[in-house]
Amino acid sequence: MNGVLLFCRKHVWLSSIVGVLYFLATVIFHKPVAKLSLRIESQVTYLSYNRGWGLFALVGLSLILLAVVVRILKSDDRIFKLFFLVLTFGLIGLSHWTILAVNLEYIHVIQFSLLVFPVFALTLRFGETVFWIGVLGAVDELYQYYVVWWPHQSYFDFNDIALDIMGGAFMVFLLYVWIDRNTLRKDGRIPRIEWLRSPSIRIVFGLIVVLVLAGFTGLLRFHPLSEDNMGTAPILLSKDLPVPQFWSVFEKGKTYHIMEAWEWLVLLMVFTALFSLLDCRVRSTEPSPPADLMG
Repeated sequence: MNGVLLFCRKHVWLSSIVGVLYFLATVIFHKPVAKLSLRIESQVTYLSYNRGWGLFALVGLSLILLAVVVRILKSDDRIFKLFFLVLTFGLIGLSHWTILAVNLEYIHVIQFSLLVFPVFALTLRFGETVFWIGVLGAVDELYQYYVVWWPHQSYFDFNDIALDIMGGAFMVFLLYVWIDRNTLRKDGRIPRIEWLRSPSIRIVFGLIVVLVLAGFTGLLRFHPLSEDNMGTAPILLSKDLPVPQFWSVFEKGKTYHIMEAWEWLVLLMVFTALFSLLDCRVRSTEPSPPADLMG
């Protein structure tokens, strides 16, 4: 990981271009990939396909977990890293039981975890990287809702964006465990940014203001007022009425929770704050001697 990140740091423009192209490919080719997935599912049955993805995710996460534990036990500051290990993998497990409708959606975690490399190379901050992954996930979902699946998709899927954030947080944690401090800066330190000057704080505050104003003026609604009154606003993020209960049942049997906009926004802020603690930890500890860049 040090080698990949160091390359991205030395070739910022190239890594930025590659990152943009990768993100555009993720967004634009969503429909062909979805059609391919449905074709495979129809050939092997949904149950087998879903179990296959679940097994793939379980084996992959188990192998990574084993590698991370070995890495942490050989490093310093083990208690702090083990705490984030339990937190990160625990949140993935929690997301599986609460917001994952089908196991195929683990692809969100995979896709957006890879996007961490070019984003982190630009920000050099763990918390900020998680935030921008969440923003890019929202852009991806906007394209899907208004372009790819319009007008068939019934609601703006905040669950998918939450899984994107989960993928970003997952890779950010792996970077923290694996990378050499001198890969971040020549002196191994990350400069402090006052929270009022943080881009993520400013954007979240601006987003809240825009959403409140849009809702107050009637420009935006998250749900229709009633089944007979669908065209209540120029921007309608769901064609379905609000779900009165916490749990919903997916058409193929899985019980899960459908996230609302405010839940996604809270999740984004909480994850940004949590993984900003990694930045604080880097600033508060002494840099280690340079390590093998390919480690």
